[in-house]
Amino acid sequence: WLHALCTPNPRSLLLLVCIPVLQMLALLTKESAVLIPLLMVVIGLFARRGPWRRGNTLAWVVCVAQIVLWLFLDRHFTARTDAAYTLTLGFNVIRNGMAFVAWLLNVPRESIRMIMTGDTGAALAWMAAAALPMLGAWFIALRRGHALLSLRQWLAIALFAVVAYGPYFLFSWNSYPYYAAISAILPVIALARLSTDSRRLWLVAMLVVVSSWVAVAGTRQAAQPALIARAHWGENLLQQVGEQPVGAPLWVQISDSRRFYAVGSAGLAWRLGIEPEAIHVTRHCPVTMKHCLSIDKNGHWRWRP
Repeated sequence: WLHALCTPNPRSLLLLVCIPVLQMLALLTKESAVLIPLLMVVIGLFARRGPWRRGNTLAWVVCVAQIVLWLFLDRHFTARTDAAYTLTLGFNVIRNGMAFVAWLLNVPRESIRMIMTGDTGAALAWMAAAALPMLGAWFIALRRGHALLSLRQWLAIALFAVVAYGPYFLFSWNSYPYYAAISAILPVIALARLSTDSRRLWLVAMLVVVSSWVAVAGTRQAAQPALIARAHWGENLLQQVGEQPVGAPLWVQISDSRRFYAVGSAGLAWRLGIEPEAIHVTRHCPVTMKHCLSIDKNGHWRWRP
């Protein structure tokens, strides 16, 4: 579309309208779409073709203007966000940077969570089983294909990955693998290009598949605090609690707030048919309350008294 915008024809005018529309739709879908114009510049560096032509420049400027307007509106009209998503500059940058490298190597987030809960041995084994095949694929591809790309292109690949992940380096706490989805696009294209002239292309492809399979299969089988296991627990809890009549107000005593995220007050209110304001989450059941749902740290629940 950038090339088409350089020629004075009706199609160029149509694209000049469509590109800003698509940019706005992207902004309404995901906040990281603010990086698209900058990523286009990096792609231009990688492709050794300057992006600054007549039609390209106009479309690019319009998209940047939209982003500035969107940032202004987001700052003044967006509801308050969770503290874990606030942008701060400190040790969180180092932590998120290490997570960024892990995500690019297919390391599952659940394995990192397992380390935090004390299951270090199994977590490290899982991390190695996912990361080592990816490292092996890159080693095979680089061994003979590294000269296919210039130093400028290698720098553009690194810059693309870092820029695409940019805002997530500053998140005070949360870091998820899908944040690196855009960052991985250009490196994966480079991996494919470096492998096409190799006799071991099949081995590179197999290693990537094995790494992905280990990450996904392990995530499906991992126990709490894995997200899928937590979701299954939450659904079972809602089904069991919903089988008996429960009145309002309802007090919920929890020992593990992270596990309770799978249900939440809104989930209980929806399944039990009561108002969300009538559900109170607490650390201790009030002795005078008739309905108090007690959930221990292992996920077992009972009614108190």
